Amino acid sequence: MAGQFDVILFGATGFTGSLMLQYLLQKGNVKFAICGRSRAKLEKAIETASSKPEILVLDVLSASHEEVKEVVKKAKCVCTSIGPFVECGEPLVKASAELGVDYVDTSGESTFMRQMIEKYDAVARQSGARIAIHCGQDEEGRRGPKDCVPWDLMVWKLWKILGSDFTGIKILSEIKGVPSGGSLGFDPLYLADGKKSECLTQVDLPRGSQFYAEAQQKGGPWIMGPVMANGIRRSRSGAVEREFGVPVARAARGSGRHVGGREGEEDRWE
Repeated sequence: MAGQFDVILFGATGFTGSLMLQYLLQKGNVKFAICGRSRAKLEKAIETASSKPEILVLDVLSASHEEVKEVVKKAKCVCTSIGPFVECGEPLVKASAELGVDYVDTSGESTFMRQMIEKYDAVARQSGARIAIHCGQDEEGRRGPKDCVPWDLMVWKLWKILGSDFTGIKILSEIKGVPSGGSLGFDPLYLADGKKSECLTQVDLPRGSQFYAEAQQKGGPWIMGPVMANGIRRSRSGAVEREFGVPVARAARGSGRHVGGREGEEDRWE
């Protein structure tokens, strides 16, 4: 049955996925399923839940494209935290784009984001899928910030106020927490084979600790700065498109990190 679940969550047994699972379990009005390679691990993840979601078993890497589509078509929205996304993410993006199913992930990998836009933008526009990559990044522990979200909203608000006069911004973040195991196991500025990503944005980061008068304290460079800049500049591209009346495909709405951007203009990627 197409769209029988509001959400299918992939990665529910991982650190970030388990947080999303707990959130969905608290939302009594969301019909969702969880999907992964091991039924036993998925059952363990929900053993204390009073109302248990349906369990679907699928290995997205070893499954055929048709097998992935058979699962994805049951969702209105696919939500995944399975990474590294350059290795694990494409099967779900491809299936969602083809089927017109909305997709959201927690990727912070610039190469993956760029590759998915180049491969599936036209497909998502045609099907009506909204592919929102790089959402809720960056997850830095249970009490840590989702720093790209306030960055993105801040830039959007300033652009609405200043328009074309808004030409640059310096963002300072205070971070308390520790990286999760998944974050420690993979550097988003590098590819799975250890090569540095070619999809980085030029960002003016300090070379070491320095005093910031704005915050009245010392601070240093943030490793995710270049990745955040990619997402924010992508958002600004979509905002400019909407503001000046250029037609926007459904795939471009709803998120900053989307597949579907400004027609005929390349984003500021290096």
